[in-house]
Amino acid sequence: CFNLGVKWHNGEGGPKDVRKARQMYDQACSGGNAEGCIGLGFMWGNGEGGPKDERKARELFEKACSGGDARGCSNLGRMWKDGEGGPKDERKAREIYEQACSGGSGLACSNLGVMWGNGQGGPKDEHKARELAEKACSGGEIRSCSNLGFMWAAGQGGPKDERKAREVYEQACSSGSALACWNLAFMWQKGEGGPKDERKARELFGQACSGGEFQSCSNLGVMWINGEGGPKDERKARELFGQACSGGD
Repeated sequence: CFNLGVKWHNGEGGPKDVRKARQMYDQACSGGNAEGCIGLGFMWGNGEGGPKDERKARELFEKACSGGDARGCSNLGRMWKDGEGGPKDERKAREIYEQACSGGSGLACSNLGVMWGNGQGGPKDEHKARELAEKACSGGEIRSCSNLGFMWAAGQGGPKDERKAREVYEQACSSGSALACWNLAFMWQKGEGGPKDERKARELFGQACSGGEFQSCSNLGVMWINGEGGPKDERKARELFGQACSGGD
């Protein structure tokens, strides 16, 4: 039933019907399928295919988590952390993220690392935060790779190594992190952790700007004004400043 729910949900092999998908996920969850409970939890949480009820979503994620599903625990941890569908309890969130991270959820490791780094729900430990960011990054969590790059660049939670930071930012940028592209652009612009190349910096600021990092649009605009890394064009700079302004920068 879960696989059938996915087909209905995504419109694969026929029309899309989120109401029907919700029914299939419900049937799968009732039969003990944790993935069905997770899918149903998201639909209740988002009001997709029926009414919205965050409390019900929380119950479903808890059911999946109790069944040993790390992704269910990760989502349950988020709801405890943010107070969605019930009380907020950062200490409880941290415990559940720990369980999910140990169960193989890279996202939970990423979120747990942030909590250790900020001292949310327990003591602050930047070294532990760095270990978790590295674990999550190795598991494909791109946001954690960006965080890890910052930690290497700043010497947060361990030694400072700008070359290593540049490598990690490169990995995250190539995988679609606009924030990592923005930070990598600065390193190319300043020659931190490797050679200086304003043309490369300009490309990366452009990539980050296109990816929604609006401060990067401003940085790119300045490069167009000054003719850094390419031609000078104040009209183009004005467009970029407008784009940055529209995005809140």
